[in-house]
Amino acid sequence: MLEKFCWSDTLVRFRLCDASWKDVENLMNIIVDNFESYRDMSQYKDKTVSFLKRAQILVSDIWTCLDGKGLGEFHNIQNITMFADYRVPQSLIAFNVLQYSDELKNVLKTRTPIMPGDELESEIRDEYLRV
Repeated sequence: MLEKFCWSDTLVRFRLCDASWKDVENLMNIIVDNFESYRDMSQYKDKTVSFLKRAQILVSDIWTCLDGKGLGEFHNIQNITMFADYRVPQSLIAFNVLQYSDELKNVLKTRTPIMPGDELESEIRDEYLRV
């Protein structure tokens, strides 16, 4: 990683931002392509679904911490979506904005664990992003 972006660990984060050309999608792709822990993807039926929660949070944090200036300036910061976690769907359900299928309601009501990458997890994350 150090060889790819620079030759000093203190400069890696700056080189990543420079390589993005002030584009959040470029920066997220660079992050996901180079840091496996940021590849927030799962299988849903026969498709690979990318949520990229961690990459979006990182880009959002860079933008926020730098007040959208310098290395934190992105011309398309509005392209970041909501972060696909479980707290937002809970709120949307409580306010009747989001409806779950009877099958999913039963799984949640019985507190049946939903494993990471399970199709039900992908459904929850995907549906509220549509809202």
